[in-house]
Amino acid sequence: MARRPLQPARLEDQEADLPLWAAHEACAAVQPTRATQVRYALDMPLQEDERKLATLALSFLGVGALPPERLADSASWDRTGAPTLVGGREILRRQVGLKPPVSLAVTQIVAQGKTATVSGRLTRNGQPPALFCHVLRFTDPSQARIAQVVSFEQVETA
Repeated sequence: MARRPLQPARLEDQEADLPLWAAHEACAAVQPTRATQVRYALDMPLQEDERKLATLALSFLGVGALPPERLADSASWDRTGAPTLVGGREILRRQVGLKPPVSLAVTQIVAQGKTATVSGRLTRNGQPPALFCHVLRFTDPSQARIAQVVSFEQVETA
């Protein structure tokens, strides 16, 4: 069977008749993925619960996907330079379009009760390094569902 040229812009029209490998190649052509290089501070021995909190927080930078069940229905997301988003569905919808940084370093994770913060430095293509901080407020101390996220991103100055 000869491989036919793919037309990524028309993937929706062709998907049903493409073999699995071709559909995968077409998706990659439409939306190339480049994994963000994530590092953690060397002086920070990471516990499993801290790694889970970091994974949640980094999804608000476009690194990984936030499981929908982790957001309360009435969750809100306040972030630098953007309007406040309210509602778990709206937050998930906006996360899909986030462009992840090229690299980031998590320098601090602090958790107490219903609150956690994850902060560090990140680098985006063609931009100077920036500092970031995500404050996660949960619905209860079990930290199962996020009620509010406040995200800051600030370009570093010399």
